[in-house]
Amino acid sequence: MKFQWSIILAMAILLVANACSSGLPIAPAPTETLRPDIGRVFGVLQVRLESTTQPITNTILYLAPTVRDSTGKEVLFGFERTSPLKIVTDNEGRFVFSNVPPGNYGLVVDKIIASYLLLKPDSEEALLIQVSGGQEANLGILVYESLPYVTSPKGPPYP
Repeated sequence: MKFQWSIILAMAILLVANACSSGLPIAPAPTETLRPDIGRVFGVLQVRLESTTQPITNTILYLAPTVRDSTGKEVLFGFERTSPLKIVTDNEGRFVFSNVPPGNYGLVVDKIIASYLLLKPDSEEALLIQVSGGQEANLGILVYESLPYVTSPKGPPYP
């Protein structure tokens, strides 16, 4: 009887693992509870190639905090490579920034030789990410027509 339960349990685990690995979720589902003084930002980064989209893989991303002028207006984003708000996209283009202090941020692609502040897809407007303590900012799937300095999983740079 124990042997039969072991087989049933093993089959159930395989079925769950197979179901979880088929298809790309809109964004990773972080599981830990957030502290009230930090937030989390997550999403998926893709580029459109002809009639399909491809994930932007193994690419360094930073969250760059906004910088205010003397009147208090947010005027630009401050990017530093020493920032702890740095991650690398996975093979599906997914990213998760954990332990993010509350504030407003831009998303920066960094390819060491150059950096690029991401705009809203299909827009000339900056992608402004608002992070609140104890909250998650789900950016969903960000699909761009092209991104400078980002290479395709198959070789040549995207246009």
